[in-house]
Amino acid sequence: MVRNSLFAAAALFSGLAYGLTVDTIFLVADKNGNGIVTLTNDLDKPSFIKTSIDEIKTDAKGGLIRTAYTKDNLSQWRIMTTHPKLILEPGREKEVGVRSMCNRTQCESDHDMVFSVTFAPSPYLKKGEQKDEQAVQINYGYSVVYVIPTKQGKMAYRISRNKNMLEVFNQGNTMLSLVIDECSETDKVQCRMQEHVINGRLRSIKLPEKYADKTVKAKIYNHDGSYKRELLLTPEFKS
Repeated sequence: MVRNSLFAAAALFSGLAYGLTVDTIFLVADKNGNGIVTLTNDLDKPSFIKTSIDEIKTDAKGGLIRTAYTKDNLSQWRIMTTHPKLILEPGREKEVGVRSMCNRTQCESDHDMVFSVTFAPSPYLKKGEQKDEQAVQINYGYSVVYVIPTKQGKMAYRISRNKNMLEVFNQGNTMLSLVIDECSETDKVQCRMQEHVINGRLRSIKLPEKYADKTVKAKIYNHDGSYKRELLLTPEFKS
């Protein structure tokens, strides 16, 4: 089972639960296209962890197109991980590097390149150990969205709102981040949200019901904060 920002982080089951945590679920690469994800095994059993990579693009309607990296398309890989497989002992951390391969294969430079890097754990049994068939074993993993930003980013987007439903279409060539923060001394619960929208993506975002008839302030950023804009989103806003 893979977890990301859309899934709840807690579940109640009897028996054993094999888990994994990561330090981020959204990572922007450095100027060389590289990055680091820190994994932590927070349970009392060793975990065997496999990594997998999907390259993500968008279609004309703003939907997602995923291409899994396999041995059959190895020559087309644009990133790789430094540890495709690893064993993580209980309570230990491990840094896994994500490395650009654009020095070996052709990479686009006119827009962001986006990937999903998945870390999937399973119980690790040492020699002589037997699997407990009576235990319920749950493999919690994470997918990290990994972005190599274009050096020539252009921001363009369309935003519309109908009550508590917000639609964001990123028409630029680089990722945008949208932040809504209505927190105050009297409003401290479900009052802030941050959403990342990759280039070419159409996203529908649900606001808390309590803001359905209220104007909210939104801030739009690019990946390095060199672009900033504030918008007042009325309940029937269109841009």
